Amino acid sequence: MKKMFLEILLLTIVFVSCQEPSVYEKQVSAEEQALKSNEKIDTIFLGFRFGMTPKEFDMHLFNLAKEKKVASDENGFYYLMKGLSSNEYRCYIKSEYHDDRLYQLRVFAKPETSVSLCVNEMALNIIRKYQLGELLKEPNNGLTDCEGRILYKGNLKVHVFCNIHDEAIVEYTDIVTYKMLQVRKDSLDKEREKQGIKDF
Repeated sequence: MKKMFLEILLLTIVFVSCQEPSVYEKQVSAEEQALKSNEKIDTIFLGFRFGMTPKEFDMHLFNLAKEKKVASDENGFYYLMKGLSSNEYRCYIKSEYHDDRLYQLRVFAKPETSVSLCVNEMALNIIRKYQLGELLKEPNNGLTDCEGRILYKGNLKVHVFCNIHDEAIVEYTDIVTYKMLQVRKDSLDKEREKQGIKDF
């Protein structure tokens, strides 16, 4: 009996140690490797740059509209992306700032056809642009019918995914700034907790 118990224990240890790393572990590893490269990517989608002020962002958007690289409708400015499957997607552009500096650009489309196909086509466009090899696949979260994709290069994180509103989204994030914001948020949360302040 004791021998059988030891065999089962040994098999369990071998099985657990041979398991593939989780998606989260792969993500953390890829992010760490990208940051270790010390490569700094400032210019992202359509010539937008991390660190732009809102005024510089608006001026760049206005110039892109003058050059007919973007257009606008009642939902805002959009870029018309041509997919590999001859589909066209209106990709709307939204910005996020910290200390009046651009640190995240979000491009989203609500495709008439399959949102999953749109996500795959957006991801392929990004791989070609940044000449990246491996995409980290994100499992289906149960809310949508498609997998997400995550890519890292230097300080740049590109996250391609779909949400519950059937929108295909590409987020370009300066992960150095994002991590700094997370540290600040965590310390503020701890301070609020110490003071007994709760969010409702």
